[in-house]
Order: sequence, then structure tokens, then C-alpha cells
Amino acid sequence: MRRLPSQEEFRPADLLQLLWLRRWLIAVIALCGLVAGISAATLMRPVYRAEMVLSPVGDGSGSLNGLLGDYAALADIAAINLNVSNNGKEEAVATLKSRAFGERFISDRGLLPVLFEDEWDAGHQQWRDSDPKKQPQLWDGWRVFDEEVRHVTEDRRTGLVSLAIEWHDPALAAEWANDLVSRLNDQVRARDVAEAERSIEYLNGQLRQGGLLEVKESIYTLLEAQLKVITLASARNDYAFRVIDPALIPDPSRPVRPRLVVMAAIGTLAGLFVSIGVLLLMAFNAGVSAPLPASRVLRGESPHGVERGLVQSGGLPTST
Repeated sequence: MRRLPSQEEFRPADLLQLLWLRRWLIAVIALCGLVAGISAATLMRPVYRAEMVLSPVGDGSGSLNGLLGDYAALADIAAINLNVSNNGKEEAVATLKSRAFGERFISDRGLLPVLFEDEWDAGHQQWRDSDPKKQPQLWDGWRVFDEEVRHVTEDRRTGLVSLAIEWHDPALAAEWANDLVSRLNDQVRARDVAEAERSIEYLNGQLRQGGLLEVKESIYTLLEAQLKVITLASARNDYAFRVIDPALIPDPSRPVRPRLVVMAAIGTLAGLFVSIGVLLLMAFNAGVSAPLPASRVLRGESPHGVERGLVQSGGLPTST
């Protein structure tokens, strides 16, 4: 019956001796891992990162809530609900991350064929699969765009927001990043202007109803604030986010992945672990089939003599 080598028979020195005797085999396998890592890095399609730094403008949604916040007390006096809030930054960031905003961006720019270029026949300008159920849909594009392409991070200490686009084409990555922020500013601006215009219409209706002089004065002040919002929205390009550092075209020679050095290191380490694992497994099997002290097994001895090698017992080849 086979038996496992006991703890006394299996010493750390035996492992070191095994690794030293088979050092050339380990080196060859590690070299193969190095070559495999370099080859993989060369064959993989590079991905580039275009990043920009943004600063939220004001404390409100764009600047509407910031201005109306100064007149919130007057609105209370006039019994007018203007729905003033102070979460403009959170709303702007949430809009940038939102599915609706992302899908609209993908649809307007026609990015589905770009995101799924392997499934798109550029020559015939159609999907390779004629089955509509198997063709990428807008929500598929959003999933890829949200998980792999667009990345939004916030610095809680400084309040700055970083937007990064990772894509195979460095020029497209920078273009998409800048266009996203431009579209976001336009969308928030249009929303705030629409809200201001609705507020003006409502306030004019309140004036036509008459009332106390104090209430009318408050309404006129609120009307002035709404007009300021519209004026400010028309005059400023950076409305929800001010661009601190715009996205530039990344250096084509410096992709964010794959990194040659990292892939080479991973391949080398993988080769080392594989070679050591194989050697230990072979030594274990040789020790089980030939119940000798581990130190003798690792040196290549057999039950019938010395230096016959582990080849005869299904173990390791003799060292050179």
C-alpha cells in the first residue's frame, strides 16, 4: 500500500535542493512565460485614456438654485413654491452617470457600430447578423459604455470631478470626453432656463391676481432673479461644470493597457509558479510510488540503487 512521506522525511532543505537541481528547467519555463506575456501585450489592442478635471459651478443646479436660494425667504412671504434645492453638484454628477444621458449620447453620435465593431459590417453598413434579436441594442451599448468606456470619480476633499474615457482610438477618447461635458452643460442650462421661464409665467399670474403691496414687491424681486438666471445661462458656456483641465489626445505610444512591463512580469511569475508547482507534484508522486526518505527521492535515488533517477519510477528526470 502507498504511503505519504511523513513530516520528518520531508524537510525544507529538500525543497531547496530540488529547486536548485532543476534550476535550468525553472529558468526555461519562466522564460517561456516571459515570451508569452510579451506576445500577449503585443497582440492585444491598446486602450488609451483621455481624462479631464471638472469643477462644479455654484451650489445649485447650474446657477438657478444658487440665485433662487437668495430669494427663498421672499418666496415664503409670497407663498410661492419655487422648489429651491442645494444639490446641484450631485444632480450634475448623477446626470453625467445616468443611463438616459448616456443612451442619448450613444444614439446622437451613432456609437453602436463603434462599440460593437466586431459585429458591424462597415462595407455594407449593416450588422453581420440579420436577426434583429441578436443585434446590439441601445441598452447593450449603454452597458459597455458605462462599465468599460466612461469613468467618473469625485474627490470628496476638493470637490473636483474627474471624467475619463478609455477607448482604442486616442482621438475619439478625447473627443467623447469633451463632448460629454459640453452636452451636459447644454442640457442643464436648457433645463434651468425652462424652469425659470415657467417660474416667470407663474409669477406674472400671481401679479394679475392682485394682493398686498408687500407680496407684489416680493414677486417683482423674484421675477428679477428669474431674469438673471436666464441672462446668466445665456452668457456662460461652462454652466454645470467648469472645465479645469480639458481632455487632450493621449500619447499613442503610451496606452493605459496593456502595459508591456506589467504583462512581461505577469508572464514570468506565472512561468515560475507553474514550473515550481510541476516539480513539487512530480516529487510528491515519486515519493508516494517509491517510499524513500524525501531527501533521497529528491536527489534522484530509487529503491534499487543510487542515481538511477526518478525516470524509472515515473518521477523527475535526472539533473544534468
